[in-house]
Amino acid sequence: MTEAQLIPVGTVFGRWTVIGQADGTHKERKAPVRCICGHERLVSCRDLLRGRSSGCPHCSHQTHNRSNSPTWNSWQSMRDRALLLAGTHYAHWGGRGIQICDRWMVFENFLADMGERPPGMSLDRIDNSGNYEPGNCRWATKYEQAQNRKTSKFVLLDGDEICVREAARRLGIHPQAIRVHMRYHGVSHQAAVDHYAAGRHLLRRARDPVTGRFLKDAR
Repeated sequence: MTEAQLIPVGTVFGRWTVIGQADGTHKERKAPVRCICGHERLVSCRDLLRGRSSGCPHCSHQTHNRSNSPTWNSWQSMRDRALLLAGTHYAHWGGRGIQICDRWMVFENFLADMGERPPGMSLDRIDNSGNYEPGNCRWATKYEQAQNRKTSKFVLLDGDEICVREAARRLGIHPQAIRVHMRYHGVSHQAAVDHYAAGRHLLRRARDPVTGRFLKDAR
C-alpha cells in the first residue's frame, strides 16, 4: 500500500480537507478535497503530501478579508482540533470521534449560523460528546465553559442540577470550602453542598473564604 493510499478522509492539508478516497494510477493518484472557501477538486496525493498544494486559487485571492478575525480564528481552531491528525489537541477532539458537520466546513456557513464571536467568548459545544454543528454550539465565557467540562462535578441545589462551582457561588461561599468540608468529614460533593444549604441562613455571617469557617469577630 502506497503512502497516498493511507491518507484518511478528513485529513487537512493547509486549506484543503480530504473528503473521499484517493483514486487513479500509482503515480497519478488524486484525492477529492474541499477548500475552506467551499470549492472542491481532485488534487494529486503527491502534491498534498509534499506541501505543493494547500488551497484552491480562488481562496488564495479571497481569504474573506477575515483571516485574522476572532471568528475566523475560532473556526480554524475548531478545524484543527477535529481534523488535524498531527495537532496537539486532536486526541481529545477528533481522536474521540468529534466531527464537524459538512455545512461548517465552509467558513461563510459557520459565520451565518454562529454570527461574529463576542468579545471574551470562545466556541463551546453544549453536549461535550456531540459534534460541531448548529444546535450544539454556542459562544461562551470561560466560566460557562468550565461549567460544561466533562470533568465537572454536578450536584442538586434548589431543584437545579448545577456544577459545584456554581453551587458555591449561589451559596455565597468559596468552592474550596466545599472541598475542605468533604475531606474533613469524608462526604460527597452533594453532602457538602447540602450541609451549607441547610445552614444557608447562617451564611450571612462572615466566613473564611477558604475553610468556610465562621470568623471569630463575626457579628
